[in-house]
Amino acid sequence: MLAQWVDAAGIPWIVDPTGTRFTGADLGEGRRLRPEELEGVSYASFEPVAARFEAELAAGGADRSTAEVVDDFLATTDLPEGERARLRQLMAAAVEQDGAGPFDEISARWALTEGMFVGDVVDHVPVDGYRSVLAPLAAGSEVRLGQPVRRITMTAHGVTVEGDDWTESGTHVVVTVPLGVLKAGSIEFEPPLPPERQAVIDRTGFGTMEKVFLAFDEPFWRGKDPGLQHGIIYPADRAEAATWTWDCGLAPMMMLLVAQSAVGSMQADPLGWALEQLEALYGEPLPAMPSDWTATDWANDGFAQGAYAHIRPGEDSADFATLGEPVGRICFAGEHTSVERQGYADGAMESGLREAKRLLQRRSVELAAGEGRRTLAR
Repeated sequence: MLAQWVDAAGIPWIVDPTGTRFTGADLGEGRRLRPEELEGVSYASFEPVAARFEAELAAGGADRSTAEVVDDFLATTDLPEGERARLRQLMAAAVEQDGAGPFDEISARWALTEGMFVGDVVDHVPVDGYRSVLAPLAAGSEVRLGQPVRRITMTAHGVTVEGDDWTESGTHVVVTVPLGVLKAGSIEFEPPLPPERQAVIDRTGFGTMEKVFLAFDEPFWRGKDPGLQHGIIYPADRAEAATWTWDCGLAPMMMLLVAQSAVGSMQADPLGWALEQLEALYGEPLPAMPSDWTATDWANDGFAQGAYAHIRPGEDSADFATLGEPVGRICFAGEHTSVERQGYADGAMESGLREAKRLLQRRSVELAAGEGRRTLAR
Protein backbone atom coordinates (compact mmCIF):
# COMPACT_ATOMS: atom_id res chain seq x y z
CA MET A 1 0.00 0.00 0.00
CA LEU A 2 2.72 2.46 0.92
CA ALA A 3 4.71 1.67 -2.23
CA GLN A 4 1.59 2.21 -4.34
CA TRP A 5 1.03 5.58 -2.70
CA VAL A 6 4.62 6.67 -3.29
CA ASP A 7 4.34 5.82 -6.98
CA ALA A 8 0.92 7.47 -7.33
CA ALA A 9 2.14 10.67 -5.66
CA GLY A 10 5.31 10.78 -7.77
CA ILE A 11 7.61 10.66 -4.74
CA PRO A 12 11.18 9.78 -5.81
CA TRP A 13 12.67 6.70 -4.18
CA ILE A 14 15.70 4.49 -4.58
CA VAL A 15 16.03 0.73 -4.46
CA ASP A 16 17.75 -0.56 -1.35
CA PRO A 17 21.43 -0.36 -2.34
CA THR A 18 22.66 -2.82 0.25
CA GLY A 19 21.64 -6.08 -1.35
CA THR A 20 21.96 -9.22 0.74
CA ARG A 21 25.73 -9.69 1.03
CA PHE A 22 26.89 -9.59 4.64
CA THR A 23 30.01 -8.57 6.46
CA GLY A 24 30.44 -9.07 10.17
CA ALA A 25 32.59 -8.94 13.28
CA ASP A 26 32.61 -10.47 16.75
CA LEU A 27 33.58 -7.95 19.43
CA GLY A 28 33.91 -10.72 22.00
CA GLU A 29 36.53 -12.52 19.93
CA GLY A 30 37.97 -9.28 18.56
CA ARG A 31 37.92 -10.28 14.91
CA ARG A 32 36.13 -9.97 11.62
CA LEU A 33 34.08 -12.98 10.61
CA ARG A 34 34.88 -15.11 7.60
CA PRO A 35 32.34 -15.32 4.73
CA GLU A 36 31.46 -18.93 5.63
CA GLU A 37 30.60 -17.79 9.17
CA LEU A 38 28.00 -15.40 7.75
CA GLU A 39 26.19 -17.85 5.51
CA GLY A 40 23.43 -18.50 8.06
CA VAL A 41 22.75 -14.85 8.82
CA SER A 42 19.10 -14.71 7.78
CA TYR A 43 15.58 -15.39 8.99
CA ALA A 44 16.05 -18.95 7.71
CA SER A 45 17.97 -19.66 10.93
CA PHE A 46 14.60 -19.70 12.72
CA GLU A 47 13.15 -22.54 10.63
CA PRO A 48 14.28 -25.44 12.86
CA VAL A 49 13.36 -23.50 16.01
CA ALA A 50 9.89 -22.72 14.68
CA ALA A 51 9.32 -26.31 13.55
CA ARG A 52 10.29 -27.63 16.98
CA PHE A 53 8.02 -25.17 18.76
CA GLU A 54 5.09 -25.79 16.42
CA ALA A 55 5.31 -29.49 17.29
CA GLU A 56 5.39 -28.53 20.96
CA LEU A 57 2.22 -26.44 20.59
CA ALA A 58 0.51 -29.22 18.59
CA ALA A 59 1.21 -31.60 21.48
CA GLY A 60 -0.60 -29.26 23.87
CA GLY A 61 2.32 -27.15 25.01
CA ALA A 62 1.82 -23.61 26.24
CA ASP A 63 3.15 -20.39 24.80
CA ARG A 64 6.52 -19.28 26.14
CA SER A 65 8.96 -16.45 25.60
CA THR A 66 10.96 -16.58 22.41
CA ALA A 67 14.19 -16.45 24.40
CA GLU A 68 13.24 -19.57 26.34
CA VAL A 69 12.30 -21.47 23.19
CA VAL A 70 15.53 -20.46 21.44
CA ASP A 71 17.65 -21.39 24.45
CA ASP A 72 16.03 -24.84 24.63
CA PHE A 73 16.74 -25.36 20.94
CA LEU A 74 20.36 -24.23 21.18
CA ALA A 75 20.93 -26.63 24.07
CA THR A 76 20.21 -29.51 21.67
CA THR A 77 22.83 -28.44 19.13
CA ASP A 78 26.48 -29.44 19.00
CA LEU A 79 27.67 -26.04 17.80
CA PRO A 80 30.94 -24.65 19.20
CA GLU A 81 30.41 -22.21 22.04
CA GLY A 82 31.26 -19.08 20.04
CA GLU A 83 29.03 -20.05 17.14
CA ARG A 84 26.16 -20.90 19.47
CA ALA A 85 26.52 -17.55 21.26
CA ARG A 86 26.47 -15.66 17.96
CA LEU A 87 23.40 -17.57 16.76
CA ARG A 88 21.56 -16.58 19.92
CA GLN A 89 22.57 -12.93 19.46
CA LEU A 90 21.43 -13.08 15.83
CA MET A 91 18.04 -14.48 16.83
CA ALA A 92 17.71 -11.96 19.64
CA ALA A 93 18.38 -9.16 17.16
CA ALA A 94 15.71 -10.38 14.74
CA VAL A 95 13.09 -10.84 17.46
CA GLU A 96 13.84 -7.66 19.39
CA GLN A 97 14.04 -5.49 16.29
CA ASP A 98 10.92 -6.88 14.62
CA GLY A 99 9.02 -6.96 17.92
CA ALA A 100 10.44 -3.86 19.63
CA GLY A 101 10.82 -5.49 23.00
CA PRO A 102 13.04 -7.71 25.17
CA PHE A 103 13.85 -11.19 23.88
CA ASP A 104 12.35 -12.78 26.99
CA GLU A 105 9.12 -10.74 26.88
CA ILE A 106 7.99 -11.54 23.34
CA SER A 107 5.60 -14.41 22.65
CA ALA A 108 7.18 -17.37 20.85
CA ARG A 109 3.80 -18.32 19.39
CA TRP A 110 3.43 -14.86 17.90
CA ALA A 111 7.04 -14.51 16.78
CA LEU A 112 7.63 -18.02 15.43
CA THR A 113 4.24 -19.29 14.23
CA GLU A 114 1.93 -16.32 13.59
CA GLY A 115 3.96 -14.41 11.04
CA MET A 116 5.67 -11.65 13.01
CA PHE A 117 8.66 -11.96 10.67
CA VAL A 118 8.33 -10.61 7.16
CA GLY A 119 11.41 -12.54 6.04
CA ASP A 120 14.49 -11.32 4.22
CA VAL A 121 13.45 -8.25 2.26
CA VAL A 122 14.94 -5.25 0.52
CA ASP A 123 13.97 -1.82 1.77
CA HIS A 124 13.19 0.92 -0.72
CA VAL A 125 13.93 4.43 0.52
CA PRO A 126 12.09 7.70 -0.27
CA VAL A 127 14.82 10.14 -1.25
CA ASP A 128 13.79 12.85 1.24
CA GLY A 129 12.56 10.50 3.96
CA TYR A 130 9.07 10.07 5.34
CA ARG A 131 8.33 13.79 5.28
CA SER A 132 8.13 13.52 1.49
CA VAL A 133 5.63 10.67 1.88
CA LEU A 134 3.44 12.57 4.33
CA ALA A 135 3.40 15.98 2.66
CA PRO A 136 1.12 15.00 -0.26
CA LEU A 137 -1.21 13.21 2.16
CA ALA A 138 -1.54 16.39 4.21
CA ALA A 139 -2.09 18.71 1.22
CA GLY A 140 -5.17 20.86 1.76
CA SER A 141 -5.44 19.89 5.43
CA GLU A 142 -4.72 21.91 8.52
CA VAL A 143 -1.96 20.27 10.51
CA ARG A 144 -1.17 21.85 13.86
CA LEU A 145 2.12 21.09 15.55
CA GLY A 146 3.17 21.76 19.12
CA GLN A 147 -0.35 21.38 20.55
CA PRO A 148 -0.44 18.24 22.70
CA VAL A 149 -3.83 16.67 23.39
CA ARG A 150 -4.58 16.40 27.11
CA ARG A 151 -8.21 15.24 27.30
CA ILE A 152 -10.93 13.70 25.12
CA THR A 153 -14.53 14.00 26.28
CA MET A 154 -17.29 11.97 24.63
CA THR A 155 -21.04 12.57 24.94
CA ALA A 156 -24.03 11.03 23.20
CA HIS A 157 -23.84 13.76 20.56
CA GLY A 158 -20.13 14.33 19.90
CA VAL A 159 -16.60 14.66 21.19
CA THR A 160 -14.42 17.45 22.50
CA VAL A 161 -10.63 17.34 22.29
CA GLU A 162 -8.76 19.60 24.71
CA GLY A 163 -5.19 20.81 24.90
CA ASP A 164 -3.48 23.67 26.69
CA ASP A 165 -5.86 26.63 26.19
CA TRP A 166 -7.54 25.17 23.11
CA THR A 167 -10.46 22.88 22.28
CA GLU A 168 -11.92 21.29 19.16
CA SER A 169 -15.34 19.66 18.89
CA GLY A 170 -16.77 17.24 16.36
CA THR A 171 -18.95 14.21 15.88
CA HIS A 172 -16.04 11.72 16.18
CA VAL A 173 -12.31 11.66 16.84
CA VAL A 174 -9.61 9.35 15.47
CA VAL A 175 -6.86 8.71 18.03
CA THR A 176 -3.58 7.76 16.34
CA VAL A 177 -1.11 8.21 19.20
CA PRO A 178 1.38 5.35 19.75
CA LEU A 179 0.35 2.59 22.13
CA GLY A 180 3.01 3.79 24.58
CA VAL A 181 1.12 7.06 25.02
CA LEU A 182 -2.09 5.18 25.80
CA LYS A 183 -0.24 2.90 28.22
CA ALA A 184 1.24 5.93 30.00
CA GLY A 185 -2.19 7.54 30.42
CA SER A 186 -0.93 10.76 28.86
CA ILE A 187 -4.42 11.50 27.48
CA GLU A 188 -7.39 11.55 29.83
CA PHE A 189 -10.58 10.01 28.48
CA GLU A 190 -13.95 11.09 29.84
CA PRO A 191 -15.69 8.81 30.44
CA PRO A 192 -12.72 6.49 30.99
CA LEU A 193 -12.11 3.79 28.44
CA PRO A 194 -13.98 0.56 29.30
CA PRO A 195 -12.06 -1.71 31.70
CA GLU A 196 -11.82 -4.47 29.11
CA ARG A 197 -10.21 -2.09 26.60
CA GLN A 198 -7.82 -0.70 29.21
CA ALA A 199 -6.83 -4.27 30.08
CA VAL A 200 -5.80 -4.91 26.46
CA ILE A 201 -3.81 -1.68 26.40
CA ASP A 202 -2.05 -2.65 29.61
CA ARG A 203 -1.14 -6.20 28.60
CA THR A 204 0.04 -5.52 25.05
CA GLY A 205 3.80 -5.15 24.89
CA PHE A 206 5.43 -1.94 23.73
CA GLY A 207 9.20 -1.58 23.67
CA THR A 208 11.83 0.24 21.69
CA MET A 209 14.22 -0.11 18.79
CA GLU A 210 16.72 2.67 18.14
CA LYS A 211 18.98 3.83 15.33
CA VAL A 212 22.30 5.65 15.08
CA PHE A 213 23.15 7.51 11.86
CA LEU A 214 26.68 8.50 10.89
CA ALA A 215 27.40 10.90 8.01
CA PHE A 216 30.79 11.06 6.29
CA ASP A 217 32.34 13.35 3.71
CA GLU A 218 33.22 10.33 1.58
CA PRO A 219 31.83 6.76 1.62
CA PHE A 220 35.17 5.09 2.38
CA TRP A 221 33.47 1.70 2.80
CA ARG A 222 32.11 1.45 -0.75
CA GLY A 223 34.17 -0.74 -3.01
CA LYS A 224 36.46 -1.69 -0.13
CA ASP A 225 37.07 -4.95 1.71
CA PRO A 226 34.80 -5.42 3.51
CA GLY A 227 32.31 -3.34 1.54
CA LEU A 228 29.55 -2.40 3.93
CA GLN A 229 26.24 -3.67 2.63
CA HIS A 230 24.34 -5.43 5.39
CA GLY A 231 26.80 -5.76 8.28
CA ILE A 232 26.24 -7.65 11.53
CA ILE A 233 28.27 -7.04 14.68
CA TYR A 234 28.09 -9.30 17.72
CA PRO A 235 28.64 -7.52 21.09
CA ALA A 236 31.16 -8.81 23.59
CA ASP A 237 28.33 -8.94 26.13
CA ARG A 238 26.55 -12.08 24.94
CA ALA A 239 23.34 -10.95 26.68
CA GLU A 240 23.03 -8.18 24.08
CA ALA A 241 21.54 -8.69 20.65
CA ALA A 242 23.60 -8.28 17.51
CA THR A 243 23.66 -4.93 15.72
CA TRP A 244 22.85 -4.49 12.04
CA THR A 245 24.50 -1.87 9.85
CA TRP A 246 23.29 -0.45 6.55
CA ASP A 247 24.70 1.72 3.82
CA CYS A 248 21.97 4.37 3.43
CA GLY A 249 22.45 4.70 -0.31
CA LEU A 250 22.89 7.98 -2.16
CA ALA A 251 24.41 10.01 0.65
CA PRO A 252 27.67 8.88 2.30
CA MET A 253 25.81 7.77 5.41
CA MET A 254 25.44 4.57 7.35
CA MET A 255 22.89 3.43 9.92
CA LEU A 256 23.18 1.10 12.89
CA LEU A 257 20.00 -0.65 14.03
CA VAL A 258 19.97 -1.19 17.80
CA ALA A 259 17.81 -3.86 19.43
CA GLN A 260 16.33 -3.27 22.87
CA SER A 261 18.87 -5.31 24.84
CA ALA A 262 21.71 -3.21 23.37
CA VAL A 263 20.00 0.18 23.70
CA GLY A 264 21.43 0.86 27.17
CA SER A 265 25.00 0.38 25.99
CA MET A 266 24.41 2.57 22.96
CA GLN A 267 22.72 5.42 24.79
CA ALA A 268 25.54 5.83 27.29
CA ASP A 269 27.68 7.19 24.43
CA PRO A 270 25.98 6.85 21.01
CA LEU A 271 28.89 8.13 18.93
CA GLY A 272 31.57 6.21 20.83
CA TRP A 273 29.45 3.08 20.71
CA ALA A 274 28.91 3.37 16.95
CA LEU A 275 32.60 3.97 16.28
CA GLU A 276 33.49 0.86 18.28
CA GLN A 277 31.19 -1.19 16.04
CA LEU A 278 32.77 0.13 12.85
CA GLU A 279 36.32 -0.23 14.14
CA ALA A 280 35.63 -3.94 14.52
CA LEU A 281 35.07 -4.05 10.76
CA TYR A 282 37.61 -1.55 9.48
CA GLY A 283 40.26 -1.35 12.16
CA GLU A 284 41.37 1.48 14.44
CA PRO A 285 41.59 4.29 13.55
CA LEU A 286 38.83 4.35 10.96
CA PRO A 287 39.74 5.54 7.45
CA ALA A 288 37.65 8.66 8.20
CA MET A 289 35.70 10.09 11.09
CA PRO A 290 32.02 11.07 10.86
CA SER A 291 31.24 14.63 9.87
CA ASP A 292 27.90 14.42 11.69
CA TRP A 293 25.76 11.96 13.61
CA THR A 294 22.42 11.57 15.33
CA ALA A 295 20.61 8.89 17.35
CA THR A 296 16.96 8.20 18.07
CA ASP A 297 15.57 7.94 21.58
CA TRP A 298 12.01 6.71 21.16
CA ALA A 299 11.89 5.14 24.61
CA ASN A 300 12.28 8.54 26.27
CA ASP A 301 10.17 10.52 23.81
CA GLY A 302 7.07 11.64 25.69
CA PHE A 303 5.02 11.63 22.48
CA ALA A 304 5.96 8.04 21.64
CA GLN A 305 7.08 6.21 24.82
CA GLY A 306 8.68 3.56 22.62
CA ALA A 307 8.78 2.30 19.05
CA TYR A 308 6.04 -0.23 18.31
CA ALA A 309 3.97 -3.03 19.80
CA HIS A 310 4.44 -6.75 20.41
CA ILE A 311 2.57 -9.67 21.96
CA ARG A 312 3.73 -10.96 25.33
CA PRO A 313 3.91 -14.70 26.17
CA GLY A 314 0.50 -16.18 26.77
CA GLU A 315 -1.37 -13.31 25.13
CA ASP A 316 -3.17 -13.26 21.78
CA SER A 317 -2.40 -11.34 18.60
CA ALA A 318 -6.16 -10.77 18.26
CA ASP A 319 -5.53 -7.97 20.77
CA PHE A 320 -4.25 -5.85 17.87
CA ALA A 321 -7.70 -6.06 16.26
CA THR A 322 -9.34 -5.18 19.58
CA LEU A 323 -7.15 -2.10 19.90
CA GLY A 324 -8.54 -0.94 16.54
CA GLU A 325 -12.19 -1.21 17.56
CA PRO A 326 -14.04 2.08 18.21
CA VAL A 327 -15.22 3.04 21.67
CA GLY A 328 -18.41 4.92 20.93
CA ARG A 329 -17.45 8.02 18.96
CA ILE A 330 -13.72 7.48 19.54
CA CYS A 331 -11.88 5.61 16.76
CA PHE A 332 -8.34 4.26 17.04
CA ALA A 333 -5.62 3.85 14.41
CA GLY A 334 -1.88 3.21 14.39
CA GLU A 335 0.51 0.32 13.82
CA HIS A 336 -0.65 -1.33 17.05
CA THR A 337 -4.16 -1.72 15.57
CA SER A 338 -2.97 -3.57 12.45
CA VAL A 339 -3.10 -7.36 12.66
CA GLU A 340 -1.40 -7.98 9.31
CA ARG A 341 1.32 -5.30 9.37
CA GLN A 342 1.85 -4.39 13.01
CA GLY A 343 5.06 -2.43 13.53
CA TYR A 344 5.28 -1.13 9.96
CA ALA A 345 4.49 2.23 8.42
CA ASP A 346 2.17 0.69 5.85
CA GLY A 347 0.25 -0.99 8.68
CA ALA A 348 -0.26 2.41 10.27
CA MET A 349 -1.30 3.89 6.93
CA GLU A 350 -3.80 1.08 6.32
CA SER A 351 -5.30 1.58 9.77
CA GLY A 352 -5.90 5.27 9.08
CA LEU A 353 -7.70 4.45 5.83
CA ARG A 354 -9.70 1.80 7.67
CA GLU A 355 -10.98 4.34 10.19
CA ALA A 356 -11.70 6.93 7.48
CA LYS A 357 -13.83 4.35 5.69
CA ARG A 358 -15.55 3.44 8.94
CA LEU A 359 -16.57 7.07 9.53
CA LEU A 360 -17.71 7.54 5.94
CA GLN A 361 -19.85 4.42 6.21
CA ARG A 362 -21.36 5.68 9.47
CA ARG A 363 -22.10 9.00 7.83
CA SER A 364 -23.81 7.25 4.90
CA VAL A 365 -25.99 5.26 7.28
CA GLU A 366 -26.88 8.40 9.25
CA LEU A 367 -27.78 10.29 6.07
CA ALA A 368 -29.88 7.39 4.81
CA ALA A 369 -31.67 7.17 8.14
CA GLY A 370 -32.31 10.92 8.09
CA GLU A 371 -33.75 10.75 4.57
CA GLY A 372 -35.97 7.89 5.68
CA ARG A 373 -37.34 9.94 8.57
CA ARG A 374 -38.05 12.87 6.24
CA THR A 375 -39.87 10.58 3.80
CA LEU A 376 -42.06 9.22 6.60
CA ALA A 377 -42.79 12.77 7.78
CA ARG A 378 -43.95 13.78 4.30
